[in-house]
Parts: sequence; C-alpha cells; structure tokens
Amino acid sequence: MIATVWTQPNCRYCDDVKKALTDAGFTYVERDITKTSDVLREQFKNTYKTTPQVFVGQQHVGDCTATIAWLNTL
Repeated sequence: MIATVWTQPNCRYCDDVKKALTDAGFTYVERDITKTSDVLREQFKNTYKTTPQVFVGQQHVGDCTATIAWLNTL
C-alpha cells in the first residue's frame, strides 16, 4: 500500500516516519507542505498543527508517534 507523508524541511520526525514506513515495507509519496499554496498550508496548519502527517489511502494515520504505533500493530 502507498502512504502519503506530509513533511517540511529540517524535520527529524519526518525523517523518522519515512524510515519507519520504508522498514515496514510501505512505499510513500512525500508532500512538502512548504511548497503548497498559502491556502492549503493554512488549512493544514489549522487542522494538523505538526509534521509529519501520514495518510494511507483515505485514512489519516497521524503524526510520527501515531504512525509508528500503528505500524507496530500490523
């Protein structure tokens, strides 16, 4: 399955979650929130507050901690 990982530059947790996904056998598409429109960036910040944010299909998995916990249940 393919994950979408919303990231930003210089984000250690973003690097950690990408490694965890790779180690678990997932492929992912990385989306840099700093390279999106101002409107989308504001909506993202108002909804999620932090990066990374991981989605698998239409399911929001969560931030780094939540994603690693979710991966450990698989």
